[in-house]
This record gives sequence, C-alpha cells and structure tokens, in this order.
Amino acid sequence: MCPGQKSHERWEIGGTFDGFLSKWLMSSSTIRKKTTVYLDAELLTAAKILAARTGRHEYEVIEDALRTYMHKADTERLQTLMDQLASRSALDDAEALEMAYAELHAARD
Repeated sequence: MCPGQKSHERWEIGGTFDGFLSKWLMSSSTIRKKTTVYLDAELLTAAKILAARTGRHEYEVIEDALRTYMHKADTERLQTLMDQLASRSALDDAEALEMAYAELHAARD
C-alpha cells in the first residue's frame, strides 16, 4: 500500500487545537511528508525488526508509535482537565458521567 493510502476511522472532534490534534491522529487519509529524524541506533533497529515481523513498513511502525504516544498525552491532559472540573462541580458522579457521554456523542455527530 502506498504511504498516502493508509486509512483510519475518521472522528469529528470540536474546533479547538486539541480537536484538530485528535482529528489528525485518526484521520481517514494522511498526506505524508518526507523528513529526517535522528533515532537511537538500537531503537531504529528494533523498529526495523518489528516492521519486518509484522509485514509493515518502517514508517508505519514509527507513525503508530508516535500516534500512540500523542494519544496517551492527549488522554492524560483530558484526565487532568476532568479532575480539575470535578473538584469545582456540584454534580454527583452519575450526573457528571451522563453529561460527559452526552458531550462525547455530540462531538462525534
């Protein structure tokens, strides 16, 4: 498969930078740009071995690792925000969960 043809499920998220980042992380079509990065030699070797074992290109392994890392950072930032909001909220857990799911579904529509 050509580098520009890999597809992912597309999620529509709000209009903020975080929304842009989340949408980009799961975009349905990605235009790839060639770049140079410097990696630890052992890390690069491990990525090459993983790519060969899984039948993928090296760039796919590196993209997946970077997406996973960025998604984790995004999730941690969201959890911190949720914790801050919870400390200021008069909602009980059930009400807060109901509101969170409503917002989640609204963002996906």
